[in-house]
Amino acid sequence: MARTALRVSGGGDRPQLDAMASDHELWAIALNVEQNYGSEGARHIAERIGGAALAGEWEAVALWKAVAAKYDLLRQDVGARP
Repeated sequence: MARTALRVSGGGDRPQLDAMASDHELWAIALNVEQNYGSEGARHIAERIGGAALAGEWEAVALWKAVAAKYDLLRQDVGARP
């Protein structure tokens, strides 16, 4: 199973970052964003990336970029449905 640099635990807008995130966990985060923010999910993810970058939290930037990639794939699949 592929792993990324971080894992998110906890909930809310400010989850705690742990050691590593699996591909499965990244998909779970992307799905959570899609369910909670729908078409505004990309904006939510961009805000998380921007906030993390401003705070110098580069691991969080990497995590949210990985989530963004999964979210984009998820939204492409949603857009392809009738």
